[in-house]
Amino acid sequence: MSVGIEPWSTEQPSNRPRFIDVWVMDSSYSLGTKENIATAIAQIVSKGEIDISSVKDMVGKVSAVCIVNAARIRKLVISGHGGRKGFTIGADIIGMPNIHQYQVDLQKLNSFLDNTCSVVCLDHCNTGQNQELLQLLSNMWGGVEIRAFEGIQSAWNDQTIDSTFEGEGPVAICKFSNCRVNRN
Repeated sequence: MSVGIEPWSTEQPSNRPRFIDVWVMDSSYSLGTKENIATAIAQIVSKGEIDISSVKDMVGKVSAVCIVNAARIRKLVISGHGGRKGFTIGADIIGMPNIHQYQVDLQKLNSFLDNTCSVVCLDHCNTGQNQELLQLLSNMWGGVEIRAFEGIQSAWNDQTIDSTFEGEGPVAICKFSNCRVNRN
């Protein structure tokens, strides 16, 4: 996966914490030919993403980005492969049967998340169909909002990490034990 940052605001009052957007992308995407790989690398570099290979790697790199920037996370976009039963973070597959084995590492992000304004966006196919998993993640991360697509997502579409979370199809939005689906 890759991690990129985008400042939320450069002119925040000094008494308020600085928040940033972070984008992590699964390095396990199959890119195909050398030409496709070069194009993909150019897209990754232009978007400011940083590759990660596992949950532990993601947590370490996201934490480092937050520490170096003296900031907390406004939006964390995790892109990778997924399905109704779970999703990937690098080589790790996260689902209900095994999420607890990653809990200690994932909870290390809590010091960089704020349940009043942080959002974690899971950019994986069909992951929004597993609201039980999204609720568990929200609770694990102190009640932050978790968003995930219910349908298939195309690789390399023009998603952004600014104020929007664009993709294809309905988005499940969970905070603690409450979920709703935005079908816009």
